[in-house]
Amino acid sequence: MPAEILGQRKPLKLLKLNGASICIVYTNWKGVTSQRYITPITNSLRWHEGDQYHPTPQWVFDAWDHDKRAIRTFTLLDIQKFEGVGAL
Repeated sequence: MPAEILGQRKPLKLLKLNGASICIVYTNWKGVTSQRYITPITNSLRWHEGDQYHPTPQWVFDAWDHDKRAIRTFTLLDIQKFEGVGAL
C-alpha cells in the first residue's frame, strides 16, 4: 500500500462511521452518478490493486446497499459527496 495513500482522510472518515447508515453521491464503474443509501460493513476497508471495472489501485469497502438490497463494493475515489449520516 503506497504511503501517500495512507495519509488521505477519506479512509479514516469512513472507518469512524461504525456501521451507521449514510447517503452518498456515487459514480459507478459505468460512469452513472446517483444517490446511494448504504451501511458500510465494519472492517471491510481494503486496498484494491485494480480490475476490469476499477483499473486504478485504490481503497474499496463493502456496504449494504439499501436500494439494491444487496452487499456491494464501493471505491472511495468514486464517492462524490457524503450527504448524511444516521438511521435510514
